[in-house]
Amino acid sequence: QKARGLDAPGAFAEYAILDTRFATPIPDGLDPVTAGPLLCAGLTAWSALARCDVQAGQRLLVVGAGGLGQYAIEIALSRGLRVAVAEPDERRRSEALSHGASLAVSPDAVQEIRDWGGADITLNFAPTPSVWDLIAKAANPLSQIVAVALVHEPVPLSMMWLIDGGHRVMGSSVGTRADLRHFLDFAGDHPFKVDHEVLPFDQIGEGLDRLARGDVRGRIVLKFPAKGAS
Repeated sequence: QKARGLDAPGAFAEYAILDTRFATPIPDGLDPVTAGPLLCAGLTAWSALARCDVQAGQRLLVVGAGGLGQYAIEIALSRGLRVAVAEPDERRRSEALSHGASLAVSPDAVQEIRDWGGADITLNFAPTPSVWDLIAKAANPLSQIVAVALVHEPVPLSMMWLIDGGHRVMGSSVGTRADLRHFLDFAGDHPFKVDHEVLPFDQIGEGLDRLARGDVRGRIVLKFPAKGAS
């Protein structure tokens, strides 16, 4: 996997050259500006849940309620799941409840999640190994756990916990071309409530600084100036 702007040039550019096999039509009903985050944040949340055997009525724990977590909440609700969120930021917990989560607590509130019913599926969007203790303790028997956040440090995964519980632990990164086609078809019929803040192209630096500080509601979208504009 190569990411534009990290492993290959092409980030923050008006045009990009790519193999036509990797070009996906955008449904007519999607606004190209507000739909921009769908091709990363939205797709990443969609694909993570797609890795699981999902049955309506199951309980999903979303760890980390930033932009990705907010997309995951809405996708999960559309599939008939009950959703709990573990998130340290109080404002984001409130936003998670407004997006339809039935429980939003801090990451140390393991007992509250157990009292809620525990987790049949867990999606981890928190880029820290410190949440593993929560994930392991919240997991119901035969749970499915998907690691999405980029965590380089190891976690203390017990083989006996894995075997006795019959758990499945897997990783997921963005999504396949097939995932993208399915997700865009879904998004065309299911408008998301995730907040979008549109910044002009010349405010890239400000947007990145705010993102680093965690001072972003939902997703920031950069809008290129109209052709011919100075």
